[in-house]
Amino acid sequence: MDKKLCISRSEKSVRSKFAQRLRELSQTSWEQLRQLSREKGYETIRDEQILVGIPECRTPDTPIISIRCGDKARLIGYRNKRVFHIIWVDVSPFKVYNHG
Repeated sequence: MDKKLCISRSEKSVRSKFAQRLRELSQTSWEQLRQLSREKGYETIRDEQILVGIPECRTPDTPIISIRCGDKARLIGYRNKRVFHIIWVDVSPFKVYNHG
């Protein structure tokens, strides 16, 4: 694991928002998330946007998803049925994918 992408290196307020968002997500269905804006729900990230190596556990036909956890943190991974597999925790300044 890349230690630069570790949430423990973030400010306490970022870690707090991150934990709160994880709790919210645990009580939200994928259908509910899909109906929200990308700021409150999730967005799909194209492979070309990824700036780090994509692990082989995620196949190319499986979309990469980014879930916002406050303004300074993202959970990035892929979905397999009801389960979200976290590949990266990206903390500002963002390093996993091109946001532009």
